[in-house]
Amino acid sequence: MGSLTEDQVKEAYRRYFPIIVRKSGRMLRDASEAQDLAQETFLRLWRSRLDLRDAAATIAWLYQTCTRLALDRLRSRVRPAEGSAELADGLASPEASAEDRSHHRALLKEMIDRFPATEIEAAILVRDTAVVAATPQHPSFRIDLSGRRDLALVSLTNAKTTLSLKQTSGPLQLVHLDTGLLILESPRGPRELRLSVRPGRYLIRRHLASETRVKEIDLRPDAATTVREAELVAVSSGPLAAKSAAERDVSASIVAARAIELQAAGGVRHAPVIDPGLRLGEGGPGAVGILRASYGIGGGWQFMAPLAFGYGGGDRFGWDWVTWAGMPTLGLGRTDAAGTIVSGLAGAGFDLRRWLGAQATFNASAAVLGAYSWTSRAPDPTAGASPGRHALDTWSAQLTGGFTRFISDAVSLNLGVSINHNLVAAGDLAPWARDDARGGLVLGVGSIQRRGLRPLPLVRVYLGDRLTLDGHVAVAYLPATKSVVETYLAGVTAMF
Repeated sequence: MGSLTEDQVKEAYRRYFPIIVRKSGRMLRDASEAQDLAQETFLRLWRSRLDLRDAAATIAWLYQTCTRLALDRLRSRVRPAEGSAELADGLASPEASAEDRSHHRALLKEMIDRFPATEIEAAILVRDTAVVAATPQHPSFRIDLSGRRDLALVSLTNAKTTLSLKQTSGPLQLVHLDTGLLILESPRGPRELRLSVRPGRYLIRRHLASETRVKEIDLRPDAATTVREAELVAVSSGPLAAKSAAERDVSASIVAARAIELQAAGGVRHAPVIDPGLRLGEGGPGAVGILRASYGIGGGWQFMAPLAFGYGGGDRFGWDWVTWAGMPTLGLGRTDAAGTIVSGLAGAGFDLRRWLGAQATFNASAAVLGAYSWTSRAPDPTAGASPGRHALDTWSAQLTGGFTRFISDAVSLNLGVSINHNLVAAGDLAPWARDDARGGLVLGVGSIQRRGLRPLPLVRVYLGDRLTLDGHVAVAYLPATKSVVETYLAGVTAMF
């Protein structure tokens, strides 16, 4: 790979710098020096030729480089013990053999008298895996070489060191950072927990489908500490976490840079709701096939076929949004009366998402669209309904609202409602009367929402990080004709 781009380094800096600073601080016990060391680590990253698209390789490189630099600084404070350079290499390498580890332990004994225990760490700390992974990682051996051991609880009646957890939804976990032991896992629901454990460093976390929230605490001897769930801070899942349904690429608002998302669906379509993509079977009896493609340009931009662009931003744990414009829909079909039919939509819209806890989101959208159609044969008034020829002379506005719920790490449900009304019909202002067909009033329910012109199916089953099965069902009521029409589609989404 060539030189890194500024955007790549900025993204790595945003994602990993806080972790590297905390690690440096624990090793050096000096906040200012820890900042300097973290900056030096990222300066070396800038000069490297590392492929930052490989997240696992990036974090391993950063940890290894940070560990080596920190040990160099620690050795400069005192006269190094013989063989300490070899020990630094051994500690920073995850590939050491059993024989090497035994040798490193022997060297480590020489250094224990010279360095505080917390200044010598393995490349990946218990705290870091507790923040990003579903199961905290135990260290292979403790710094005092005593091996893994259980953490004894003490009696509340006799204890002076207590921890009170005020839980609003949960579940909460309490992880002992020195050993990686999971001390407590509370059930869901509001509750107040009071417990006593040995003094030391702990991590309180809530690890659910779409996010991890944490708070690190240091329990002092003979002190009472209270932590409220609202104090936990959302953290990036990072490369060590196992992806859940809510974190997978097909659930993101914008397709990742240089990634391609392909969707295919087929079934029966009668409900007049927006279905972006290439529609095959336009004007026929209702059977239709839909093909969609999206490409991540980078920097928050994406391209959606046939010809639309979107830009997204916001906070992954709060509000995020996508605004789009172009020609998102192209329909192709043929009938005996109209011949070849070409139709579609052009316009712009805004899609909004708000996370409601860890497993649900609120979705909303607004769009203004103009319809166009062309037939190879001139419309015949005696031949019944025909798309006719229209050059963007009918414009409509649509508003939607709904919810997404992740009911497990493998299934999500999306349900929305919509209202659609013409602004202009056949070149004239549309009447605001529900029983007038020129108004084009449509009330819909079901899988009628989109995120960045990527439809949200009623049911989505995750077969992996980048492959899903999709089921679309939409029901629409047309007040002008007092009729109900439906759409049933089944499809698949794949990310490359």
